[in-house]
Amino acid sequence: MCFSADVSFTAGVILTVAGIVLVGKFYKKKELFLALIPLFFGIQQFVEGVLWISLRNNSYPQTYSLIAQYIFLFFAEMFWPIWVPFAFRAAEKVLWRRNVILGLMIIGFCFSYYIGYHFIVSASVRVKIVEHSLNYGVSPSPYRILYAVITLTPFFLSSIPKMWILAIANTLAFIVASIFYSYAFVSIWCAFAAILAIGFFVVLKKPVKKKLS
Repeated sequence: MCFSADVSFTAGVILTVAGIVLVGKFYKKKELFLALIPLFFGIQQFVEGVLWISLRNNSYPQTYSLIAQYIFLFFAEMFWPIWVPFAFRAAEKVLWRRNVILGLMIIGFCFSYYIGYHFIVSASVRVKIVEHSLNYGVSPSPYRILYAVITLTPFFLSSIPKMWILAIANTLAFIVASIFYSYAFVSIWCAFAAILAIGFFVVLKKPVKKKLS
């Protein structure tokens, strides 16, 4: 997570366990892709924990830091803009909502390609510690807004009961990260989103099997 290696590893364990439990509940269900979100966030937090250690310990080879950095940025910048709309579309039953989310998924794919090529592959991004947080570079306002539209809109469009709670919570987290933590937006926003991913325990409920009479 954005504050220290210990916090990142702790969050990673909690999210991984939560993800495994949810995957067990929704195995072979359409909600499986949503249930995987906490697990993927857990992996992302473990990677950031490794990054913290490599940045604070000069004896670690720079290669470790670069590998951890690029894995984290892959999740943050490229993976979520595609996976979030994909997962919501897979779980959605209402046709018009599925169609709108499909459009967001296509936009997310284009966004991920652009970000991946221009800001991760082409540009030499170098993470650094700034005010007890990790700075992955400047995140322009247009980038933040488009990222929010792609990743937050599916929460509002979803017909899953109580998903609106996570929609509002994630939106507020995005606003706070964008306004008060602009110097480390990527790290802070991912940290908030990771914490809120635990909320899938509340909104996702395993369908009750009907008894045969």
